[in-house]
Amino acid sequence: MRYRALLVAVFLVLAVAICGLSAEEELTNDSRKTAVAVRITFRSSVRITGHGREFDTVEPSSGLSDVFVFSDGEVRRNGTFEVEWTPGMAIKSVEWLAEGDLQTISTVEEALLLLPELGALNGGTGNPSRTQLQIAIKIIEDALGLSDAIDYSNRVAYSGLVSAVSASQDQRSWLNSLSRGYYNLGHEFGGSTSAELAFEAGKAWGLRSISMDPSFVAEQERNGFSDAVKMIDDPAAILWTYNNWACLASRDPLAAIFGGVPSKLTALVERLAVLDDTALQFLTQCDPRP
Repeated sequence: MRYRALLVAVFLVLAVAICGLSAEEELTNDSRKTAVAVRITFRSSVRITGHGREFDTVEPSSGLSDVFVFSDGEVRRNGTFEVEWTPGMAIKSVEWLAEGDLQTISTVEEALLLLPELGALNGGTGNPSRTQLQIAIKIIEDALGLSDAIDYSNRVAYSGLVSAVSASQDQRSWLNSLSRGYYNLGHEFGGSTSAELAFEAGKAWGLRSISMDPSFVAEQERNGFSDAVKMIDDPAAILWTYNNWACLASRDPLAAIFGGVPSKLTALVERLAVLDDTALQFLTQCDPRP
């Protein structure tokens, strides 16, 4: 028993020592793009400590992913980019980005144009890329005071940040655009885990928008969520809350049933039909039924 405990202790010490080491890698542009930026996603939270080119970081590090926009020229095919980080976790994926992947977005107004509350996404020549969505989301979140590095994987903490956001009625459309942006990020570009995190974030922003109706808040305290939905007067808030929530529920329908989610989703759709039945065409194809 003592020998086993010693082995466990040695293993833990070695693991801590290895994780504490920095790592570096020379990344080769093996895509067919002339890259103006690169997105690096790690398997665990890291801190970038060095790099081989001049760049501008266009989104804050969540600890898991960073986008580097090169300010000293392009990286052509087979060109390289050196990066160093700590702790020495493995790189999960590398995405080389061409000029067309990075629509210039620098203001809240431009971000809102990319992510309209209702209607088709506006990505310029076509649907926006994942990077365009993330840049637009970051700009709006920054403007709402979420400029610190955000750990999206901590769903409870992130939802708490969203709930505490101070937004005026004039900024309600910003919340709807964020809910919509996260839905599209999860639906169009998310893997299994990243999509779920995006839907959680989108749901949080949707519920924050809904809570800006004082009559909804009062009715929810008296009679619960489903009855309070009849007090909501914002179809965009309903639409994107529903879409994110339905996609989450579709991933674990039984848990959704035990949580009373189906009745809440039904109430949202019924209210949306009353407020703006043309918005029903944008309802998600995610099916929350078991």
